[in-house]
Amino acid sequence: MACYKFYEVDLDKEEVVESTIKDSELPVNSFRDQIIKIGSNYYFIVMNGIAPMGCHYNFNRLHSGTKAWECLPSVPDDPFTYFDDIECSSPVKEFLLFHFYGMLYLRMRLEDGKVYILTYDTNQPLVDWTMIEGDNDFTRSFCVTVAAQPLFLPPAVRIPDFFCPDKYLALSCIRIGGEYVIYAFLVDRSGVFIFQRLENCFDKLPSYFIHEKAPDLVDFDGKGTIGVLLHGFIKVKENPALCVLVLQVAKRVVDNPTQILGRSESSPTQCKFLDSKVLAMNMYSMKGIEIWCPVFVFPNSQCHQENAQEDPELI
Repeated sequence: MACYKFYEVDLDKEEVVESTIKDSELPVNSFRDQIIKIGSNYYFIVMNGIAPMGCHYNFNRLHSGTKAWECLPSVPDDPFTYFDDIECSSPVKEFLLFHFYGMLYLRMRLEDGKVYILTYDTNQPLVDWTMIEGDNDFTRSFCVTVAAQPLFLPPAVRIPDFFCPDKYLALSCIRIGGEYVIYAFLVDRSGVFIFQRLENCFDKLPSYFIHEKAPDLVDFDGKGTIGVLLHGFIKVKENPALCVLVLQVAKRVVDNPTQILGRSESSPTQCKFLDSKVLAMNMYSMKGIEIWCPVFVFPNSQCHQENAQEDPELI
């Protein structure tokens, strides 16, 4: 089920409140729709199941300053009809949205394993989407090998590298073996060149908190402070809640610098290049708020350096 309303996390007041964002013209479902934060603004692709919704305003930008919507060129709901020189071989299984160097990538994977990339230039907001068949060199670099298995790590947040402004530090949260894990990687204009699994990110989640949706990652300050938003419930589904973990990452000296001198042609190198820790964990009541409503954390909020108490009654 979808909703027209939006809510904000106020980290200063430690509460979730109804937003002053103007209601959307379309129902938005945060479990399904493609949402990405670029700078302080959010970009939305409203989905109808696995494909973009078939309407002329399925792609919107939300300005954090005015909290007003702007319609952008629509994403083709049936790209294989829109781009008639490319044929579809099987049903679409997955859409993934991410952004680097001014370009939005919508990676579409079919059930037969074929991949197509829709691209949109954010520096030319009135220009339509384009599509190519197969990963290009840049998007292919996000497919890494872990335990002899290929994984595509969709970058959920990206911030400028601490020492080189033309590089980015990015984080991805994916489900592996029944649990969610966070990976970090360094990216330049050629793609990913090193990556690392961040350990112990979810170790302090209270046992009474049950989360079913994949966590959302939000860049708080562009300096390595990341919010991990988990939508879930306190013990039973009658008590919806939002848990916000405040994660701090810092670049460290690589143990073996020769690990990153050369770029592997087959897959990026896995090595430890970041230190990370959970600074805070806060619980927010979602009573009276539909669990599928989009929830935002806007910039300039202060992060509290204290943990939520192990008390289900705090909600």
